Amino acid sequence: MIRIRFLKDGEHLVAVEAEGHAGWDRHGKDIVCAAASALLRSAARALARRYPGVVSFDAPQAGRLTLRCPVAEDWAEGVWAVLETGLRDIEIEFPQALMIESDYSR
Repeated sequence: MIRIRFLKDGEHLVAVEAEGHAGWDRHGKDIVCAAASALLRSAARALARRYPGVVSFDAPQAGRLTLRCPVAEDWAEGVWAVLETGLRDIEIEFPQALMIESDYSR
């Protein structure tokens, strides 16, 4: 299972941590892993391009990723919102493969 943690500083999302493997299918064929990875890596690249030197992105091994962006601007908030929405949609469709452990938005 992929476990996702969103971290906030006050009202602003500042980081996301992802750990684990979806286990939906074999390596190279796992659509849940591919979807989550595409969302996480795209958000990381978009934030890093917009805020060079501010964003921290670390994927030290397969199945582990941390993204930090302590910027409280509308553009960054929009990227975070798209990432969170996409991951929550995956969680709804594949609850046995992806779980968001921190739920601060309700």
